[in-house]
Amino acid sequence: MNHLKIFSLIFFFLISGIIAQQKFADLGDFQLESGEIIFDCKIGYRTYGKLNEEKSNAILFATWFGGTSQMLGNLVGDGNDKLLDSTGFFIICVDALGNGISTSPSNSQKQKNENFPAFTMRDIVNAQFRLLKEHLGIKKLFGAVGGSMGSMQVLQLAVSYPDFVEKVIAYVPTPWSSSYDMLLWSTREQLITSAHKCGMSEKEIFRTINMLTQLVARTPDWYVKNNPREKFNEILKGFDKDAPTHWNSYDYLYQLRSMISHDISKGFKSKNDLQSHIKAKLFLIIATQDHILHPSSSLEFAEIMNCEKLILDSDCGHLSVNCQLDSVRKEIKKFLNKN
Repeated sequence: MNHLKIFSLIFFFLISGIIAQQKFADLGDFQLESGEIIFDCKIGYRTYGKLNEEKSNAILFATWFGGTSQMLGNLVGDGNDKLLDSTGFFIICVDALGNGISTSPSNSQKQKNENFPAFTMRDIVNAQFRLLKEHLGIKKLFGAVGGSMGSMQVLQLAVSYPDFVEKVIAYVPTPWSSSYDMLLWSTREQLITSAHKCGMSEKEIFRTINMLTQLVARTPDWYVKNNPREKFNEILKGFDKDAPTHWNSYDYLYQLRSMISHDISKGFKSKNDLQSHIKAKLFLIIATQDHILHPSSSLEFAEIMNCEKLILDSDCGHLSVNCQLDSVRKEIKKFLNKN
């Protein structure tokens, strides 16, 4: 099971919620920063809470790698048992390009699978900006929240549209992919492209990917403590499942490549220039034992920005937020309510 499924399923069992209706915004032919075009581009989203008359209480919640707005919905609700309390806020959970819900290689009618144009994290954010401003009429976000690949989106949003968002919360984040991250993602990229050449089934591709993910979703110490050697054959059988239904390996590959190239400092002479460029108040929740997104990039960025941060030192690794959910929830609420 890959870390995205782990991420969503653990949260699902911890906190159940009412899932809002799936909606779509039609962006037409959407031009990417490369100059290529995604034809008939649609962006999926779901909303929670009520938008006030001034439209000043909107919060964007960005999906993690392979995540969907439906998965995010399990983390949102009116009360203190959710990661994001929608009381007094209008929370917009947005499906990222390539997640199988918004326009993606798997569901495109004109640019199927390998014929889909490559997109970047900036393209993902540009599409979300159009959804928010043109379709929902929001002139400025009160906040933007995202974990893992969602953190990449909300941090890029703060750079691409510095006057558009007031507060940004990025958990298990990275502002730019470290060399370790790029090696991990490139290994997966090589695995998928080789699998396509060999004609492997979607089931086998995802089985192998999910096994690789188990190596890094948490720390080796956590894995050994929680997975006895005597049960390994049973654990191995657990990977023998059908491929995901909401996306395919081409969707996986295209989102993967957007993460490999992710760097919010691209175009700046120095990373230090971000300090004067970014206007949003930042809150970074960093896992020091993260084996999926190495914490060095976020720690460097936090020092540059001199921003608020919460350090999680847990052998849960990339899933440390899950393991310290109550304390993280309280800190997020405190940051959102702070003047």
